[in-house]
Amino acid sequence: MKEIFDQLLVTLAQTERMPARGLAYYQQNLLVRLVRHAHTALPFYRDRLACLFTTNGQVDLSGWNEVPILGRDEVAARGAEMRVPDLAEEYGEIAEARTSGSTGVPLDIATNGMVYFCAMALLTRTARRFGMDTTRRSRPSVATDTTPYRHGRKAASPAVGRCPIRTRRPTSSN
Repeated sequence: MKEIFDQLLVTLAQTERMPARGLAYYQQNLLVRLVRHAHTALPFYRDRLACLFTTNGQVDLSGWNEVPILGRDEVAARGAEMRVPDLAEEYGEIAEARTSGSTGVPLDIATNGMVYFCAMALLTRTARRFGMDTTRRSRPSVATDTTPYRHGRKAASPAVGRCPIRTRRPTSSN
């Protein structure tokens, strides 16, 4: 895992100062992969993204403005159809969360271990940019139940989907 994390940090360092044209090319390649995956793996997106495929099966992002906008009500009603049923192991466990619904209907959302992993890489990159020492591990002060939601089993704790460990702020006595 450390090798993957370190490679992710290298990628972040390379892309953050990439010229605009190079960054756009990099992002487009990632988007093409995402579009192809969603179109192939999820019937919900097959029709929705069909406008991005040429007759010979190539992804053409010039049709992006033709993709129907996904609204909150549709996500609330059809959210389960937007999830890959068999997520590859490399993405880790699936954690379930729910929005408060303060702007409308609450949404059930899912995340996975890879999202958390990437968020930690982004935080590490930011910390290093501001000169913080990221080589030391902080001791967790409160650990929550991190039992994830996985294919129909709900976790026991409402804290799932949030950062599983809260770290203690340093005090003058530490």
